[in-house]
Amino acid sequence: MKAVASLTIRFVAIGVLWTGAIAGSVGQLGRVVSPLDGLNHLMPIWVLGAAAAVAVLIAMRRALGAAELGALSIVLACGGLQMGPELFAAFARGGGPATGRDLRLVEFNVSKGNRTPERATAWILNQDADVVVLGEAPSYGLIVKALRRRYPHLVSCTGAQGLCSTVILSKRPPNASGGLAEGDPENRRGLSAAWARFDDGRASYVVVAVHLQRPWPFGDQAADRARLARFIGSVGSRQTIVAGDFNATPWSFALQDQDRAFELDRVSRAKFTWPTRAAGRVGLLGPFAPIDHVYAGPGWRPLAVRRGPFLGSDHLALVVDLTAAAPRSERPGMRG
Repeated sequence: MKAVASLTIRFVAIGVLWTGAIAGSVGQLGRVVSPLDGLNHLMPIWVLGAAAAVAVLIAMRRALGAAELGALSIVLACGGLQMGPELFAAFARGGGPATGRDLRLVEFNVSKGNRTPERATAWILNQDADVVVLGEAPSYGLIVKALRRRYPHLVSCTGAQGLCSTVILSKRPPNASGGLAEGDPENRRGLSAAWARFDDGRASYVVVAVHLQRPWPFGDQAADRARLARFIGSVGSRQTIVAGDFNATPWSFALQDQDRAFELDRVSRAKFTWPTRAAGRVGLLGPFAPIDHVYAGPGWRPLAVRRGPFLGSDHLALVVDLTAAAPRSERPGMRG
């Protein structure tokens, strides 16, 4: 029995190792066959799984053969290609104190089935942000209703007061605003996004709130990303901020293409936000997917980016502190 158990464990470890190698290799084709890009979202699992498999084989005092070493090399190469640039950028950026900030923004997919809405609301209020971007937060929901006392101005993806769960809340009234919804945004069948332009006397800026549909096989994000890129281009990118749940990780070709199309700095580097334990069994692994992102134009300099605690959602929140970079005088506006 002991020999059978040992053989089974070895067989499973080798299977995990080769699963990561095959998934990583096939994922490289995602650049030209978009559905295969979905494998890249799980790259941390392939890498960690391969590492665990090798550790098990070594613990069993089994020498790694050429096949196992080859599989490990493939996983590490694919992981390095896809994850390396993001992790390096996060390390190089580091973090710093939020002193001298001009703007604080909270981005949070609160989840329509949030288990602790009162706790989530209290935490958001405690951040004392200037602008709050929420996903899955219908304007009639408990969280939004409670926040409106401090953030009386609301823009949803269907307009100022439309029923849509992607919203921008602010203390200051926007100079202009609108919805960017297309299709059926509430059922993940179209773009769910809103925008608002603010002027605080020191800087003018545009905030865009986004919740993209899930990638293939649930939906095609490409058209929505293209529309967002066109909108960003129309308002001018210098002091534009884009935040939300993009349902895409930095090691996917989809998000890398989006980074280039937006021509903004993605300031939330390698911030793992999904899934939390609210997502059920998958959440027991802890957040392994950075799918919530915040972008800022060159008119902003990021001071600090941090994640919030568990607040009853399957996502963690992001808190971003920015300071306006010179020149402050440029005012983004709709181009005719």
